[in-house]
Amino acid sequence: MELTRYDGLCVRVTDVDGNVFDGNCRHNSAEYDFHEFGRDEESLQIESFLFYKSDIAVVQVLEDRGGPWGKFRDRWGTLERMTLEEGLDMVEYALDSEDGEHVLRLLNCLEDAQGTGEYDLPRGAVAAALRETARTHGDAAVRARAAALAKQWAESAG
Repeated sequence: MELTRYDGLCVRVTDVDGNVFDGNCRHNSAEYDFHEFGRDEESLQIESFLFYKSDIAVVQVLEDRGGPWGKFRDRWGTLERMTLEEGLDMVEYALDSEDGEHVLRLLNCLEDAQGTGEYDLPRGAVAAALRETARTHGDAAVRARAAALAKQWAESAG
């Protein structure tokens, strides 16, 4: 499998365990991964998630088919769910991404997670992170969604 051909594309990565991740990726050479992460193996990177070649079962290029979520099959996916599972630090890190598509998908996940009790996220701190995103993100759509969602999370914090 030639991973370099996926650099800069929106892809669906299925790992050897059957987990499916969608997102805009970049290719990392084995040299880069060794220097940055201590593993001498090339990878695809979607946001903060690395997929080493030996861990990848299938890679598919995603094209916009005109659906409600563009190239993606759902409002959010495994990547966003795992971000929430990792906790507040990872949520704050992901909200700071320059990739507006990924941030919007994370906002969808945060919206759907409200009131479910599924994730152990401090509501007030999430609201503060959303306010910061609404204030500073470069994408107007992200800023607007984050502002609205910040109000909802703040109200539910008590």
